[in-house]
Amino acid sequence: MIVLALDTAAGGCTAALLDGEELIVELAGDGGQGPVRRLMPLIADLLERAGLRFSQVDLMAVSRGPGSFTGLRVGMATAQGLALATDKPVVAVSTLEALALQAGVDADVVALLDARRGEVYSAVYRIAAGDPTILAPESALAPRAAVGRCDGPCILIGSGVRAHEATLREELVGDRAVFAAAHLHDLRAASVGRLALRRAETAVAAADLVPRYLRGADAKPAHARR
Repeated sequence: MIVLALDTAAGGCTAALLDGEELIVELAGDGGQGPVRRLMPLIADLLERAGLRFSQVDLMAVSRGPGSFTGLRVGMATAQGLALATDKPVVAVSTLEALALQAGVDADVVALLDARRGEVYSAVYRIAAGDPTILAPESALAPRAAVGRCDGPCILIGSGVRAHEATLREELVGDRAVFAAAHLHDLRAASVGRLALRRAETAVAAADLVPRYLRGADAKPAHARR
């Protein structure tokens, strides 16, 4: 099964093609451009490098959030538009669950995405035989509160670790929590695609895609601020 996976919710812009769980090619967009301008050229480049046509894609996968408000809308809208035009099924997976799976070991994992405003988007998962089970639900929390939801030894992963490293290292890490390797903190589209394969039974038509927002956008129109 050929899977096209997209992530713009976790702060970056990545796309991957997989044959089953085997990665064919994965690309990250130019950081100097926003996801609106990066994603479609990235998908075209991805297909060209793989020597595939979009008609050969069997399944689309996209991160549904939580995450960057603008990035999340871009990724979901792009997946929806492509799926509507081609009648491809889509699996929308939790950004945090895909990130937890990326830790690559069987353990309790706290996924932490930087949510700004001094908060993280977070959930706690138990990974067993490579399959994540949720222990604490997706929430927007202070970093201490997020990690406090894991009662035993755990791995911390995600951009929230990078953003709040000093606090986490001083107060929480050592006795029961360790950081994942630095290169794992950025969510990869390949991880989104692999999780989507495990959740293939949740595939929906494009019109039924629903993003997962845990709070409103950071930026507000001028009239709303007044």
